Amino acid sequence: MHDQPSACAERKLLREILRYLVDHPDAKDTREGIHNWWLPGGHVEWENEEVQAALDLLIAKGWLTKRETSPAQTIYGLHKERVEEITRFLNSFSS
Repeated sequence: MHDQPSACAERKLLREILRYLVDHPDAKDTREGIHNWWLPGGHVEWENEEVQAALDLLIAKGWLTKRETSPAQTIYGLHKERVEEITRFLNSFSS
């Protein structure tokens, strides 16, 4: 059982999602798909709530799109007009 994710862990999760999307700009998936397929070690390392919180934050920043296909299913994808800004964010973590 995880306590509140640290700021460092949260930033790592945000970067993992964004890196995947920059590498696969046409990718779209549900939270479950993102959790299982986009994140290295996803189902082991990250809780569903952590992934949802990261997706909500990225939507609030305008970096992800969100489309509800049914009341129970939401599809997330890259907001392509923001790729430059996202790339700058990711590059700020490179050494």
